[in-house]
Amino acid sequence: MSDPNCLIPELPSPEDLKPFPTTVSLDFNFHETCVRSISVSPCGNFLASGDEAHNVIVWSTKTSKILRKYHTEDKVNDAVSWGPTDSPYCLLVVANSDHVHVFAPALYSPEVNQATRAMIESSKNTYALDKKANDKKEQFCAWNFTEDYRGEPMISLHLKNVISKVVWHPKGDYFATMAHNVQMTSQVLIHSLSRSTTQRPFSQTKGIIQAVAFHPLKPNFFACTQQTVFQYNLQKQSVVAKYKSGSQFISSITVHPKGDNFVLGTYDKKVIWFDMDMGSEPYKVMKYHDKAIRDVSFHQGKWPLMSSASDDGSLNIFYAMVYNDLLQNALVVPVKVLKGAHTPCPNTKLGAMGCVWHPH
Repeated sequence: MSDPNCLIPELPSPEDLKPFPTTVSLDFNFHETCVRSISVSPCGNFLASGDEAHNVIVWSTKTSKILRKYHTEDKVNDAVSWGPTDSPYCLLVVANSDHVHVFAPALYSPEVNQATRAMIESSKNTYALDKKANDKKEQFCAWNFTEDYRGEPMISLHLKNVISKVVWHPKGDYFATMAHNVQMTSQVLIHSLSRSTTQRPFSQTKGIIQAVAFHPLKPNFFACTQQTVFQYNLQKQSVVAKYKSGSQFISSITVHPKGDNFVLGTYDKKVIWFDMDMGSEPYKVMKYHDKAIRDVSFHQGKWPLMSSASDDGSLNIFYAMVYNDLLQNALVVPVKVLKGAHTPCPNTKLGAMGCVWHPH
């Protein structure tokens, strides 16, 4: 009889797949309540975090020094996000309750900060003109142009539902908001900063949407219901593809920067990898966590890495190589479990709520 172990594929040693994170290098100490969301700026110099005590903090990633403190009206949900790499502006979006705030912390170069201020001023003038000409301008949300505590410009969007997620389009002018746990055609809205407009991309609902993401290269948009992922073409306003997760409840999605693969995190402890060239069924289903998975994240730079964060308090790090050769399957190898940094809250049982990669 042949040895059954010969059927198990040989995986490379984690030592051969370095670099990947192995130890804590910096602590960022301020928050006294659950931190719901974090985001690293595209330049890598700044970290933003939001907590249940209504605080949004901007830190230096090199020194962990606090650079900005904002206090919002309500707890900050899973919705703190810096503008993306291709954005010509310095912008930080924060959602809390039924408001979305767009801050413009003047932390980049003087040229970028000036361009950011000019864009917001132009958007303000456009909005005022459109509001006079169109009585349906505020059908989905109202825009308010103000200044923050430092006198830096900001925009506040007042929506009709509690917002639980904000994601940016890669070019940095559009961002999408997802309302929490409501089944309606306006659960997901897409906002243009330069044109100060809000649009509803879907004319019908497929169920309550749990997670959303823009395609990094195509005019496509991913919307996850509890068990299914729909990929839409925003230009044609049609469904491009439908993917069956096989899980009970999707929590999060991350799309590989090359655009052909995406990964789901689920509340039933699974990390589910899809190769879109292989059809609607998962390429891999991995179950390494003991409790619900809250977040999954691909490295958006040059490193072939992916991570998952769970209520068990740990982060799993994966070597995740996607090859340019379409005939070669992605290589996915678990290389490290980061433990000890997050002790689950005794009251809520929540553990690691989010994970993001430094861009460099």
